[in-house]
Amino acid sequence: MAEAIDPTRAWEPYKPSADNPWDLKKVGHLYRRAAFGATWSDLQASLKDGPDKAIDGLLAGGPGQDDFDKQTAQLADSIRRANSGQQARAWWLYRMLYSPHPLREKLTLLWHNHFATSNAKVNNAGYMLGQY
Repeated sequence: MAEAIDPTRAWEPYKPSADNPWDLKKVGHLYRRAAFGATWSDLQASLKDGPDKAIDGLLAGGPGQDDFDKQTAQLADSIRRANSGQQARAWWLYRMLYSPHPLREKLTLLWHNHFATSNAKVNNAGYMLGQY
């Protein structure tokens, strides 16, 4: 039989210790859960910074989000005019891979999976992009 989990202890913030250190394995786990992975330099920086600063960084997102949004908005306008569902999928994949705010993109993917619609039914790339 499984050992009962103490809910008070389970919801305590993680604090690194000798028995449970902040290591590369935990940093990688954080980035796989809250983003789409990380570069080696991101992993090393978060390892050095510690868990609190790594989480704060993921929540805040990186610099350049406004410029990135302007760039992808221009692409989205072109996709709307062409009514290309295939290009809309590529646009979203591009956002997921290159956004300075990967947590936002990860959460968008989570909610899209929950409230999904399909371009096969809508048949309008502009409507699909409007859901973003």
